[in-house]
Amino acid sequence: MSKTKNILLYAFFLFHCLFFSSCSENKEGTLPVTSENGSMSTVHLNAKTLPSLTLDSLVILATGTDTIHQVLYDLETPLEMQLFPNKPWHFYAGLYAQGGILMQEGIVEMELEAGEEFFIEIPLKAIVGFIYVEIPLGFENQMKISSGTLHLSSKKLNKTYSLNQEGPIAYFSSEALPLNTKYYANMILKDDLGDTIFIFKDSISIYDNSPVFHWKLTSLRSTVSLSLEAQVIESNDFYASFSNAKKRYPQNGEILFTEIYITDKSKSAEYIELFNGSIDSLILDSCYISIKSSNSGTLIPENTVIRPSSFLTIGGDSVFNADIKISSFDLTNTKQALVLQCHNQKIDSVHYSSSDTINIDTISIQKNKSAQLPLRFWNEKKDFSKWCLGNQSIGKDALCK
Repeated sequence: MSKTKNILLYAFFLFHCLFFSSCSENKEGTLPVTSENGSMSTVHLNAKTLPSLTLDSLVILATGTDTIHQVLYDLETPLEMQLFPNKPWHFYAGLYAQGGILMQEGIVEMELEAGEEFFIEIPLKAIVGFIYVEIPLGFENQMKISSGTLHLSSKKLNKTYSLNQEGPIAYFSSEALPLNTKYYANMILKDDLGDTIFIFKDSISIYDNSPVFHWKLTSLRSTVSLSLEAQVIESNDFYASFSNAKKRYPQNGEILFTEIYITDKSKSAEYIELFNGSIDSLILDSCYISIKSSNSGTLIPENTVIRPSSFLTIGGDSVFNADIKISSFDLTNTKQALVLQCHNQKIDSVHYSSSDTINIDTISIQKNKSAQLPLRFWNEKKDFSKWCLGNQSIGKDALCK
């Protein structure tokens, strides 16, 4: 009889595009060989998505002595397989996003022998692309942007997309587009009176190695005609810089607490998240996160800037995607008031308490759950019932409702 094959399938996907800010930034997690009698295999899937895109599922199909079909909706959860030796085994992966569209796929073939351990990479290749444009409105929508169109044209495409809005962020998002194609873009933004306040025209190319063209306009304060200067911040992430954009200190209400995570497993894994609801880049030098209105508590490091309509995560050393890691960062797990204060001015504050205490005037928290404020409720932030508990959503809008 053949022995059960001991394999460690490490599907650390070399995504050539789209969902991953940079292949070089994907950090390998510890690979625990949690085997019993040498039979258990573990798959680790590390995915870092752009906030503009919605991952639906990752489909894994292993075909050999048997056929194993797995669908993952949480890419951070390990997938375990028990496999018998066979020659060959075929491993297929398909990544679905944006409402069930097959975005990337890949396949590898491997001959397995009993008693050996394998590390298998499944390179995924893009088969379609997207164009995404994000426009920060700010909490008050000072530009009064209420509508807009993005027209894309090529030899085989002639399509117009309408402006969408979710809280303080407006965006255009295309359908699946053919790769290795040049598109001509014409973007128009209008105010609530129907007057045109911004026009952008240029050509865009999307390729199989960078199939998502992601614009993020960092300011719309300019009063002259401007063209976009593509500056690579991260792979496939482009930001427009305008001559009249402001960089200043925050005022009351311009930055909100949007996420709080406490855990009984490791204090260094706790964090808070902030969101810049203005249309300017805000300087956080000499700002504090304290438990009362005083210049004490956690000091935010110098040269910290939070972009308009962007998130900033501050936490302990073990918070994988934290923007700022502070070894002494610590949150009380029962009841606490958090205050963001800059230059003796309170910017925002929240009060939370554990769910086993009776207090309707605070945010309800649970250990190992993330308390989140969906951005659509920004103007109801004083209503703590608008906060919800769910899985962690570092760097993006709330996953819970």
